[in-house]
Amino acid sequence: MIQKPRDTAEYLVGSCANCGMMNIVPRHKGDGCTCADCGSGPLIPLGYGILQGDRVTTMHVGVDVDTSQLDKVGELVEKIADHVDRITDRVAGLKEEVSRLDGADIHGSTRSETI
Repeated sequence: MIQKPRDTAEYLVGSCANCGMMNIVPRHKGDGCTCADCGSGPLIPLGYGILQGDRVTTMHVGVDVDTSQLDKVGELVEKIADHVDRITDRVAGLKEEVSRLDGADIHGSTRSETI
């Protein structure tokens, strides 16, 4: 029994009828595809192709983020927290002073003495 050689062409190569850009699509999806570049042109089949090299199974993506604004916000939050702490300390001191003065009249005697 004679075995046929295995079909190795997994991709269809086509040229866009509008912009001329070459498109390579999987062979089973070749019919009815439009150009990936201009988005509207129909593909004119040129033949089948073999993708050389290893297939990509993973992709690593790096992202650079400008955090300078976040750093400024963090500094402002720290300043606000410091101010709130100082205000809290002042209020606590005032409460102690009011409690101390609440028991005495203007002349320094306690309320229990004046009653």
